[in-house]
Amino acid sequence: MAEPTPPDHLDHQLLALTNEVRKLRELLEKLRLQQYIRILLSTRRLAWIGLMYGLLGGLGAVLGATLGLALLIWILSRLEVLPYIGKFVADIVKIVQKQTP
Repeated sequence: MAEPTPPDHLDHQLLALTNEVRKLRELLEKLRLQQYIRILLSTRRLAWIGLMYGLLGGLGAVLGATLGLALLIWILSRLEVLPYIGKFVADIVKIVQKQTP
């Protein structure tokens, strides 16, 4: 006995479902979800990434604050309109210059 052939609408649904699964697989490959899950399941990798994120974030914050304050102090020391602030900042600059080798 020959197998009955499925109706055309079932063929169309099967083809549509196959296309959707293919698109989903391609999307997951683009997202690199497998690598992300592997990292989440590895305690050592997750701890290393967290440590590096914390160290680099702290270093960036310190460098950014240092450069920002240095720029602010330089700008304020150049202001002649505000003599009190300019003198105060100039004193800070002198103190910093004395302490740097």
